Amino acid sequence: EFTIWDASKEVYLNPDIEYDSITDIRDNQSYKIVKIGGQVWMADNLNYADSNITSILKENSRCYGNETKNCEVAGRYYDKKTIAEICPQGWHIPSQAEWEVLIETVGGSNIVKYSSWWEYDPVNIVGMNDYGFSIIPAGNVYGASYGDCEEGRCAAFFTSTECVDGVEEIELDFVNERAYFTCEPVGFAYNVR
Repeated sequence: EFTIWDASKEVYLNPDIEYDSITDIRDNQSYKIVKIGGQVWMADNLNYADSNITSILKENSRCYGNETKNCEVAGRYYDKKTIAEICPQGWHIPSQAEWEVLIETVGGSNIVKYSSWWEYDPVNIVGMNDYGFSIIPAGNVYGASYGDCEEGRCAAFFTSTECVDGVEEIELDFVNERAYFTCEPVGFAYNVR
């Protein structure tokens, strides 16, 4: 069975977009970046894992299914304890307001319906990625298991906006054709842009 993990992350990039890149000086990993409207976004999910430099990562980040090869496709999943320390120098976790600007720039929360960010087909991965944001539908995780945003159906990212008794995240749900913000209990882990 073909899954999202069977292709490299480059497959998700829009070949018609000229991406810039940054290098994280902590581990020399390179990330594609793209300007969308007045904002600059990472077009790859963060994959920083050096727990010798950032000790909080030891028990608080993981690869999907605990498979290192999955981090090469969709980056790592981080829990709330890590978000103050994981971004490359000069970058930050976006707030809900920053995500809302992005969503409005690309056409509103129903943009998912039009597959402008991502379209998945069980045989081929098709990059309907008009703006170059290059979402990988990698879901989220909870503890050692999979979370409520299922791999292959949606993508979930941290916001820096606080919510009561939990972690705020944005979910891009491709099955239900919507983007929305939700507050999840501490323990969930998400990708980072």
